Amino acid sequence: MPRYQVTITRTETSEAVVWVTADNPTDAEEMAQQEEPDYDYLDGDEEYDVNLIDPKHEADPISLNGRSVCKVCEGPVKWSGKQLKTKTIPGPWVHVKECP
Repeated sequence: MPRYQVTITRTETSEAVVWVTADNPTDAEEMAQQEEPDYDYLDGDEEYDVNLIDPKHEADPISLNGRSVCKVCEGPVKWSGKQLKTKTIPGPWVHVKECP
């Protein structure tokens, strides 16, 4: 099932970005309405911008059930740096395999 990024713009005070897995953009928007963080905002218009997630996006790691996954696509990620005895060689987080 495709994964979508839904950007919610409230004309009064805030914007929220939510990632959801849905069959189509309409379902993605409905799911985003349920998943969005609870922000205080004045009554105003809301706009929903629904886009398929770019398969070449940068990994954005979170821990989910003891695993490192990308919060954008929910695919597995790993840290590409190295920990040596005397120093750490930095490296970015990368997707382990192609994003779902």
